[in-house]
Amino acid sequence: MSKDLRTHLAELERHSPDAILRIGRAVDPRDFHVSAVLQHLEDRGDQRVVLFRKSLDLEGRPTNFSLAYNLFVTRELCGQAIGLSSSEAKMPLSLEFSRREAEQVEPETVPSGRAPVKEVVRTGRDIDLSRVPMFRYHEQDIGFYLTMVAVMKDSEENFYDVSFCKNMFVTPKRLTVSLQRKLHKHLLNIVEKNEEHDRETPIAMVIGHHPAFYLGAGALTTFGNDDYGTIGSFLDEVVRAVATRPKTGLEILVPGRQDKSDRTINPVIRSADLIVAPLFRARDLIVT
Repeated sequence: MSKDLRTHLAELERHSPDAILRIGRAVDPRDFHVSAVLQHLEDRGDQRVVLFRKSLDLEGRPTNFSLAYNLFVTRELCGQAIGLSSSEAKMPLSLEFSRREAEQVEPETVPSGRAPVKEVVRTGRDIDLSRVPMFRYHEQDIGFYLTMVAVMKDSEENFYDVSFCKNMFVTPKRLTVSLQRKLHKHLLNIVEKNEEHDRETPIAMVIGHHPAFYLGAGALTTFGNDDYGTIGSFLDEVVRAVATRPKTGLEILVPGRQDKSDRTINPVIRSADLIVAPLFRARDLIVT
């Protein structure tokens, strides 16, 4: 069975049942429910994975989405995500991380019928991102955010770049993707190359995959590296890709395209490296 978030949580449940804190009360994205719980746990030194079983959407409606947090809160959890024991969470974890960062497992293209991410597909008028839980985490947040990885493909050199980004809700079909040269320069390079040639930039947000997927996405690789190959190394298995869809085995995929003429500057940032936030329009909402 291919690895995903559900298989990881099941593995934690089998081997470390006390490592997961389950909260049954619904959390509201319009308030700071998630941040408050996580802050209280941090203040108490409680380093468990947190699973919120119920959530509300941006209109206060109940959703079918559970929310998992603190999957990387300790070195032991990071080690477990890539198959190491708790006793290997110090230097062995660092050495294994470096080894996997340097290796590639080439992705595999599979038919759409084998792609679990395509169990539910919303297109056109049925796209409504307000039905996906998004949150304010900090007092000065100017909106509601999804904060996981964005995927872009360099159309000239044919590689995929995967980087962590903040995506702010704008309308039911539009989000921003926040890019800056110090933190997200690879994605910004792709956007700017496409803008020079008057091209839109296809983009996908990957939410709710196996923790090893995100550890691979955070590897310090150079621009031009095919990050799906690096992620495969961290997963220790082939990344299954689908034609016209960037990835399978995940919980939510939001593909779209950057609007060529739409850029805004985050007014909260006051530095020489301003965050550039291109708007992108969701093409599909795909949920498994």
